[in-house]
Amino acid sequence: MDSVCKYKNSVIVVPSGQLSDEPASVKDLLKELDAFENEMGILLDDLSKVDVSISKFRERCDDIADEINNLGNAFHSSKAAAYAGMASGSIRVVGWIRSKIKKQQAQKEYQIKQDAILQKKKQMAGERLPVQIRQYEKLKNQVGSRVETLYSKECGKSIDLSDPMMISHVKIFRMNMSILIKYRYLSSVVNYCIAEMSAWINGKQDSGLPYPSVCDLLANEFRTWPKRLGFADKSWDGLVTDAINQSRGEIPLPVLTVLADPCLMRNYIGVNIGESDNCPDALIRLDSLDYHCINPIADSNPYLEHCRKVLSNDYHEPKKAPVFGLPDILILLALPVAFFGVLCLIFHLESSAFWRIFFIIPSLCWLGFGIENYEQKYDIIFPYVKRLEEYNSRIKKFREKIASKEDCKEFHVIG
Repeated sequence: MDSVCKYKNSVIVVPSGQLSDEPASVKDLLKELDAFENEMGILLDDLSKVDVSISKFRERCDDIADEINNLGNAFHSSKAAAYAGMASGSIRVVGWIRSKIKKQQAQKEYQIKQDAILQKKKQMAGERLPVQIRQYEKLKNQVGSRVETLYSKECGKSIDLSDPMMISHVKIFRMNMSILIKYRYLSSVVNYCIAEMSAWINGKQDSGLPYPSVCDLLANEFRTWPKRLGFADKSWDGLVTDAINQSRGEIPLPVLTVLADPCLMRNYIGVNIGESDNCPDALIRLDSLDYHCINPIADSNPYLEHCRKVLSNDYHEPKKAPVFGLPDILILLALPVAFFGVLCLIFHLESSAFWRIFFIIPSLCWLGFGIENYEQKYDIIFPYVKRLEEYNSRIKKFREKIASKEDCKEFHVIG
């Protein structure tokens, strides 16, 4: 597939390989979004300069406080060791007071800097906030409705798998969805900036809001598809799974786009398959496809082909995760069972309370040494842990191998 849309960090590149053939309205939308994105870039640069300065100062003060605490702890422990058995409370108090004073001085210095930076933030917000609100209203009124209308018009279509124009429909919808996500992302960013500047004017260092995420926007849009497409009883995941197993007939255009596009298929298989913790789930999904999809569009998806090549040539995934079985339970219970057996034997053979206590003490020592030995050699004594570590090691190698081969930018969609 050519001209694949890319999402990396805060930059969204809309495919433009066929823009000369697109309606003038689409090109106008892209120009307006690009212009607004440039303005947002300038604003974010200005705001980040203020935030970076306070962030660096905060880290420096935190480091100073940690060093003071560590110094105090080391001082206390060394004195306690040197004066074992002696009263060292006064030394501890003096060390604590000195560290407390230094920490308070650092905090006072930090607060002075923080107040000064907040004044700079207030000044910047006072200058930029009114302009930014006007820009946001302009974006919503002039661009927002047109973007949503353009997307909705294509979203409701269903395409027959025998349609010779199928790939063209996919390219158009993919571009419209890219424009939609770009618009929503820019809207989220400007909303975030407005909230931050409003917080500064009100005397707060930040608004407490999370930074906008392309991943969240895309996931939220996916969740609307079942209801929008008339399949309210299904999930987005279920729609794609059903389409993969469909060899003929009509398929909703958004779902067909997922099957054809390597970036969106990567999301279906498992977001960030090379890095994330859901890697075993992604392996199960790949295995369920049995290296062949009934749907011809999905079967030729570049990302699926990439995964199959890695799995067949470079790596053979574990068939299943290790399970905690009966032998593991028996080994785990061996030490307490043996200890309980020794106690029963003692109480059976010895009627004297003195001798019972006499034998219990070494038994407790034996139990303690046994527990310590278990802790030191758990990976040898306890086979389940060893099997689990081997499984995790193989999964880690798979992640590294598939991630190292994902050097094509079109495979890295969601930042």
